[in-house]
Amino acid sequence: LSLDELIKQVSDPSCGAVTTFSGTTRDNFEGKKVVHLEYEAYEPMALKEMDRILQDVLDGKCGPGIRRVACAHRLGVVPLAEASVLIAVASEHRAE
Repeated sequence: LSLDELIKQVSDPSCGAVTTFSGTTRDNFEGKKVVHLEYEAYEPMALKEMDRILQDVLDGKCGPGIRRVACAHRLGVVPLAEASVLIAVASEHRAE
């Protein structure tokens, strides 16, 4: 996953902000030790669902002013401290 690549995908000169999220593997879950995460997916369905979520965001379900959005999710083993999901959102300046 490349956060820089996602930022390039959403960059828009009419936007005043690019906000990012990086979900990483932590070393614990509900009091238990974690050594890695492992993801599998039926890719056609997962990609369709990711596209639906992105479209919901662009359609204003998360608030006004969002111009561009992108996300990426890893499959397979994700070691500790590495990102499994990245999200980038470009938005206009808020009125407030």
